[in-house]
Amino acid sequence: IWCRYLCPASGVFAVLAKIAPLHYKVDRDAWDKHQGDFEPVNCAPLLDVRRMTSASECHSCGRCAGQRDAVTYSARSPFSEILDFNNPARTPDALTLVYGVLGVATAAFQWTLSPWLLSAKLAAAEWLVDHDHFALLDNDVPWWLLTHYPEASDLFTWLDGALILAYLLGGGFLLGSLLLIGPALAARALKTEHLSWQRFTLALTPLAAASVILGLSMLTVTHLKAEHLWLGWLPWFRIGLLTAGCLGSLWLAFQLVLRSTGKNAQKWNAGIAMLWPVGLMATVWTLVFFVW
Repeated sequence: IWCRYLCPASGVFAVLAKIAPLHYKVDRDAWDKHQGDFEPVNCAPLLDVRRMTSASECHSCGRCAGQRDAVTYSARSPFSEILDFNNPARTPDALTLVYGVLGVATAAFQWTLSPWLLSAKLAAAEWLVDHDHFALLDNDVPWWLLTHYPEASDLFTWLDGALILAYLLGGGFLLGSLLLIGPALAARALKTEHLSWQRFTLALTPLAAASVILGLSMLTVTHLKAEHLWLGWLPWFRIGLLTAGCLGSLWLAFQLVLRSTGKNAQKWNAGIAMLWPVGLMATVWTLVFFVW
């Protein structure tokens, strides 16, 4: 029950698993023709293994491996699931991708470096002082809510907490909404039932995976710097990973466009529309690593 319904990271992993190069493949014919003794599947997320076609909800625990001689751990193209129109492109997955993985998560990775947040904090603090409102400037925030280490002079005020929360939610919503423009325009240009905005949004999954790795590695880099390790390779690693994510998403988007039966002009418009979200995310990470 925890794995399927309560784990807070399930949605993120479910989206990123769509481009997993390894998955548990189910042979329906072999399953139905199996003549041996039936053994119930011990599946943690309680999946219908017989009908499983997507890696999204599977946790790859291996408990079902070999079941009825029909379940095997197999390699596949990372793009096959999104390009397979038999696998539905669900709205919750698309919204989780743009607003969660690419939106809020990106804002969470970058807020410590953002000059926009610093400017907003200075402006808000100045306004509060001018109007004799000092409650939000107190640093008596509980340690379990915000950073509170007086001995290290590492203290957050209530204003810090409010602005960080607003930056994460507001910035994530704004970025996610801007990213949705491309898939929406692409789907509108092609007007094909199976090429919905949801499927075009899922084409951004490789870029989302690269963004998560880039963001999570920032803390690792901080620790490596503290150990005075050589990090001359780091800019090239970041550029390479970001480029791979961008190219993977563009390749997926263009493959979807090419599978459309629309006119060439419609395909061109759809392809150009998908350049927008990829270019936007590339710009955001360029600001984080090379400008700010």
